[in-house]
Amino acid sequence: MGFLSATAFLLKHGAAASILSAGLVVCPVKPPPQVYVHFAAEKTLYNTDFSGTQLAQGMTTPSGTSFASHKGASSGTDFLDGVTMRQLGHRLRMGFNTWTDQDGKSCLYFEHATFIITYQASVFIAKEITDDKCYADVVRAHENRHIIIDIDTIREMIPSIKIELLQHIRNIGYQGIGPVTAEQRTAKRKEMKRQLAAAARPLVRQLRLQVAQRQNKIDTPENLAQEEAHCGSKTDAPENTPPK
Repeated sequence: MGFLSATAFLLKHGAAASILSAGLVVCPVKPPPQVYVHFAAEKTLYNTDFSGTQLAQGMTTPSGTSFASHKGASSGTDFLDGVTMRQLGHRLRMGFNTWTDQDGKSCLYFEHATFIITYQASVFIAKEITDDKCYADVVRAHENRHIIIDIDTIREMIPSIKIELLQHIRNIGYQGIGPVTAEQRTAKRKEMKRQLAAAARPLVRQLRLQVAQRQNKIDTPENLAQEEAHCGSKTDAPENTPPK
């Protein structure tokens, strides 16, 4: 064995011996975590208990709720024919793996992250227009189109949400957080959960913004006038039904 080879051999095994004697100093590499994004849309609720004036006056808007409204061309400024209230939220579930050496030092790993998008829509039709079945169906179909746009947009955004969530996990450290002592383990796991939850919240805000921006394409004066003219030329109202 040459001098340089012998020196390299001694340095390599001496360093390994020092690492072993000092305990775990570097977390071993593990497989990357699994990231899942699920979308759960609840059944749409329909209501005809409120007047058009009450709908125009508005309702209390809980956090994460947005409105889309239908105002007929002949309706007054204080009257709405229909309103769709949508609640878009999320839940985030995380799983962890722990690797511990013989000295009790641990490395924490993200095992999986599941991002669940929740969606609930409620459609309100002004009770004054329910006697005109054709027009009431037109308004209902218009509000259902808002819901269809929401659902299509959410499904379209799922792949990008998955990629961004995985990137956030990488930034936090999916190849192992630590080493930490047994006393530090619980606090470190809570910190990892907090960091990922904080990173996920902007994803929901971006999703709500995308959903809201795409609604404008059906709330144009031309489209609303065309919808109102429907009942003057046909007896059957359009059938736009949100997917189940």
